[in-house]
Amino acid sequence: MSTKKTNSCATRKEAMRERLHTEFPQAFPRQAQDVRALALRTREAIIERLGLTATEDIAALRAALAAHARSPRYLHALIKGGARVNLDGYATGPVTKAEQDSAAEGLAAYVLKSRAKAAAAKERPKSVRKASEKRPSADKPAAAPAPTAAPAPAAAPVVSVTIRRRRIPAAAHPAA
Repeated sequence: MSTKKTNSCATRKEAMRERLHTEFPQAFPRQAQDVRALALRTREAIIERLGLTATEDIAALRAALAAHARSPRYLHALIKGGARVNLDGYATGPVTKAEQDSAAEGLAAYVLKSRAKAAAAKERPKSVRKASEKRPSADKPAAAPAPTAAPAPAAAPVVSVTIRRRRIPAAAHPAA
């Protein structure tokens, strides 16, 4: 897939997310502490209310809702439980225990992935640079690379999830 097409899809998704924030502020608030679980069949309700017919618009909506549902703040809202809300912010039904457990597993997976990504970035040798990083100038000689020791064996990652100031050790968490 070309970069141009990907950027175009990302742009449409971000435009749709902005439209959701604007059209339905009760269901899609900007502040993390105000996010609540959405009612079931929200996508169909949005398509109907906004009158979306174009395939690209519906694909952008699907991508925007998927990004919203995978976000840590939405997963926290599901774990918290309570009532689901419709597009106008009115309660429509409860979040089930199974949905809370699934959200906890999703959040644990998100934490694992972000920690692994941070660890990989930290372990990346300085000789490997991103294109956006500053390159050494031609008039200065490059410094000799520092000798490196053999990497230590990787220990199993320790994962814990903090929910409402209560720490759950990795061994007790269902996703561990």
